[in-house]
Amino acid sequence: MKNESNNNPQTKAMPYDAMLAHVFERGQKVYVKAEKRPYTVRACDDRFAICTKPFNPQKTVQYFIVDKKRNVRGTENLIFGMGFETDEECNDALDRLQKGESEVSYRNFVVLDIVRVVNVC
Repeated sequence: MKNESNNNPQTKAMPYDAMLAHVFERGQKVYVKAEKRPYTVRACDDRFAICTKPFNPQKTVQYFIVDKKRNVRGTENLIFGMGFETDEECNDALDRLQKGESEVSYRNFVVLDIVRVVNVC
């Protein structure tokens, strides 16, 4: 069964099977299984993508980090996280990941379950 949104050129959606070959771009909307609202790519490189969405009850954000090399998504492995509310904090987290100072948690992760990615432009 084909996903109708993939046939619509205005949404520019990409199915999951193309994800591992895909390079993320800032501003893209990322949909994961079991969640209706998308996450937004806030910082990325060829291996990692930091995605967030608003979490209004606590006036913060929910986030996950995609690690394409491990084929997983999860939280950062730091006990007291540095925050992911602003672009600057997301860029700092990406810098830590690139330097090897942190990584996607080995205790709090799931296998990549991205359904689609939508370019916003």
